[in-house]
Amino acid sequence: MDLKQGASAVLTDENGTILASTTLDQGTGSKSRCSFSFTLTDVPDSAKFYGITITHRGTLSHSHAEMVAMDWVLSLTVG
Repeated sequence: MDLKQGASAVLTDENGTILASTTLDQGTGSKSRCSFSFTLTDVPDSAKFYGITITHRGTLSHSHAEMVAMDWVLSLTVG
């Protein structure tokens, strides 16, 4: 299982430049449903788009306006 404590979380801009990275905290939940938190610090407020990649599961992108509207908090679901 790749989603576990210590797995990578990488934030990139619209050019694929890495802006910040961290690892997942310890998860909570059950075998069928788990939650992991992580915090990215010193994220520049200047990209047009932000992409978040957790391990190898693809990149989810959000515009700068979307990130501001979400108060810079993301909730990701793998299903």
